[in-house]
Amino acid sequence: MKTRKFNYFYNGEAIPKRNFTNNVPENWEKDLDQYGNYSDGYYSAQNVGLIKITEHEENGYNWLVDICEWIDNQDTLEEALKESGADFLVNGNGDLYIVAEDEEEARTIILKAEEDMK
Repeated sequence: MKTRKFNYFYNGEAIPKRNFTNNVPENWEKDLDQYGNYSDGYYSAQNVGLIKITEHEENGYNWLVDICEWIDNQDTLEEALKESGADFLVNGNGDLYIVAEDEEEARTIILKAEEDMK
């Protein structure tokens, strides 16, 4: 399983992870923006390798990477990803991200999770 990777900053200057985590809320990853990044005052974290799959709006969500044949909602996708052991996160807005190097790898992870659920 891959680990989520971030670069950490204070006022635009790179800092060690421990300096960042000592100065932001413990659950900061729940507050990622639409690009998978975090910002709170002078502290920020830039994701490395998070691919956004769904984006929540007032009337539901949009699939940004829509390749599934039979998974048609985010709850089922989350269940499939958990069962397959994929590393993913859902931020405070309900947007789902998969840890992957690029969209092609994210697609492969989704298709494997879907196949494993059949």
